[in-house]
Amino acid sequence: MITETRYALEARLSADAALAGMLDRDPNVPDTPRPAILYAHLGTAPPPITCLTYRLTTLTPDKRFRPALPALSPYGDAGGPPAAPSTSPIFDFRVDLEAWTLKRSGAVGEAIFERLMALLDNQAWPINDASGTQIARVFKGSCLTASLADYDDKLNSQFSLFSFQLRVVRTDG
Repeated sequence: MITETRYALEARLSADAALAGMLDRDPNVPDTPRPAILYAHLGTAPPPITCLTYRLTTLTPDKRFRPALPALSPYGDAGGPPAAPSTSPIFDFRVDLEAWTLKRSGAVGEAIFERLMALLDNQAWPINDASGTQIARVFKGSCLTASLADYDDKLNSQFSLFSFQLRVVRTDG
């Protein structure tokens, strides 16, 4: 489930023209112009472009729904192996995002945060499998933390940090 959620999140962010307009193009995909939304942790060196990086992690499934579920699920808990015991159709995912730019203005991080709030906070959207069949949906996103416009003079880079929680419900059975 985590893989499908990750791809749905990236597709949602990449499809937003306003967010894409704030970011540089992804240097890893030179043939197809797409915004620099990277699934990675950049470590100690910022990229030489304005980009958004993200990491998706699971939180504990909501066990209150255990009695209503079949004994086995093809998706398992939080992206576990196929046919793993299922405890809940509801999963919480945390997504940590970093907005990076070499510009000294904090306006970039603030503008990106505004778009992320519009796209993720209190929003719902479908999650599809590789064949395009809806298997789940995000039924609520919540901003947990935001740190806007931090400047690191050693890295000579402006960065902002955001964390969102996505509540996902399986819809495939």
